[in-house]
Amino acid sequence: MKIEPRQYAQSLLESVKEKDNKEAKKIIKNLADVLMANNQKSQLGKIIRNFNSLWNKEKNIVEAEIISAEELNKKTLEILKKIIQEKTGSGYTIELSEKIDKNIKGGFIIRLGDKILDASLAGRIRELEKTIN
Repeated sequence: MKIEPRQYAQSLLESVKEKDNKEAKKIIKNLADVLMANNQKSQLGKIIRNFNSLWNKEKNIVEAEIISAEELNKKTLEILKKIIQEKTGSGYTIELSEKIDKNIKGGFIIRLGDKILDASLAGRIRELEKTIN
């Protein structure tokens, strides 16, 4: 029976969630050794993504990404983080990352889990083109 990446990730989470860093590192190394021995090192990326998702759910962490054409000022970021916090609820910790993408022309895009809020100029132009055609 083949073990799926989500199963590895769930087992890893259960194994490390109450451990200190030293013990957790040893457990992770053991998992890496098992993957190598079973010729499954190509599954590592999927396992990490699944683990991060499970960890964040366990710890009430929400990852959000703000994509803008240029760097946003601190006040704008604080306002956007507050809006994200209101949408997710006060029991969650927001981990906010920023990305610059000149292709969006202006405005911003917020990725919150599997949801996307497109407030970019490029997004508005696409919507306008759909309406016209």
